[in-house]
Amino acid sequence: MSSVFLGAGLAPAGLSPAGYGAPATGSLIVSAPQTTSALDRSTRDYSYDASGNRVQSTPANQRVYLACLTALGSSSVPGFGLAPPPRTITKRYQQERQDAYQRAFADLQRDGVAQLISIQIDRVTGTHITETVRWRDLTTLDEQSQTF
Repeated sequence: MSSVFLGAGLAPAGLSPAGYGAPATGSLIVSAPQTTSALDRSTRDYSYDASGNRVQSTPANQRVYLACLTALGSSSVPGFGLAPPPRTITKRYQQERQDAYQRAFADLQRDGVAQLISIQIDRVTGTHITETVRWRDLTTLDEQSQTF
């Protein structure tokens, strides 16, 4: 008479535990990654060095970059991203952009990742604006800036 083995191991299902040995007793070490892959500003793809290796970045830098370049409402994460700038430049432009960046940084600040310090808006030409965002990495307390 042959026997059907339904479980894991060499015993029929339900007759013995699935496997032998003692359970692990060490502590589980969980930590956030120390580096992430940097993103290229022009292609919005991973950055590579001359040897073809991915350039590394900090997790905070990557999250700030993504929060500032993702259009609000285009992500599957509700409320993630930056609201588009007003179509016309008025006296309220600076305040409207400040409010938009505050909302974009809200989750980052709540998660202890980054804090918005300031925004500098420069008019490059009549219709072209650059926005320089100064922010603090809350994991290292380093101040950084990015221009969009």
